Amino acid sequence: MGTNRIALLISGGLLALFSFTLPIAPAQAQNDLRSIATQIVSEMTKDPQLAALKGKKLLIAEFDNLGGQPDSTPHMFEGMLTTAMVKSLHFKVVDRALLEKCLKKNGLSMRTLSDPENAKKVGKLLGAPYLIVGDISAIGSSISVDARVVSIETFDCIAACFAGNALVPGQPSANSSDTNGADKPTAAYTSLIINAGEFTLKRVMAPKIRLADGSEIWGFVEGDLDWISENGMVSYAASLDQAMADKRAGNNPLIINATGVYDSPGKSDPVVDEADAKIIEEANKVSKFLTKYKVVFVSK
Repeated sequence: MGTNRIALLISGGLLALFSFTLPIAPAQAQNDLRSIATQIVSEMTKDPQLAALKGKKLLIAEFDNLGGQPDSTPHMFEGMLTTAMVKSLHFKVVDRALLEKCLKKNGLSMRTLSDPENAKKVGKLLGAPYLIVGDISAIGSSISVDARVVSIETFDCIAACFAGNALVPGQPSANSSDTNGADKPTAAYTSLIINAGEFTLKRVMAPKIRLADGSEIWGFVEGDLDWISENGMVSYAASLDQAMADKRAGNNPLIINATGVYDSPGKSDPVVDEADAKIIEEANKVSKFLTKYKVVFVSK
């Protein structure tokens, strides 16, 4: 089970298709689904052909459960995808409560959003030109999630790109036999981008990445002091697009959204949540981007 794909197809009225397959691990299933949601949004935000979606409102329909998963899984994944999209600062997602209220008022339901006429009606009422639909299924011992982003107005293709084999953090390798149940990523991210675009970080030579309690996730590691003195431990960017263009980012950065700035005199350290800290830790085991100072901070 080794292939995870993100593909944005050109034809058939489809704006974007993202497909991931993850081995099912009961204790890990929610983390895997959250990782899928995060990776889908990451690919959407960094693909230049999807720039038209930036700042646009989207509706997220209830995903189809094609079997092998609890009935609650689609609803749970919808919430995870919503959170990831809002945290990206690129997309505006109509709140589910507001969406359901609008649907009820018009004699519709979440399931009816897959109908083009219903979607168009609700989209116009809520000012949302795009709709995300998809399905979740279990095939053998794996979970598969497909998400499609379509134009509510036409259901036609608006943009296209291909993102290759981008691994979702938490995916164990095909040869993994880790006895403690911890999943390990196998693809090599080229760098880490901390998206703190809604916050102001003081630019310093040696910042840290922390949890909310101040615990240090990453800070100074041994390296070429002359190089660090000249270049700094991180690069700074004013936008996610600028960060993606930074030479440190490479062609496959791991993008993590900051939840705040640590309350220290310097106000220089972004804060991430524990789930994202685990993703960073596991991904770094593969490509060592932290040791190589392949880190970019996005800040006001």
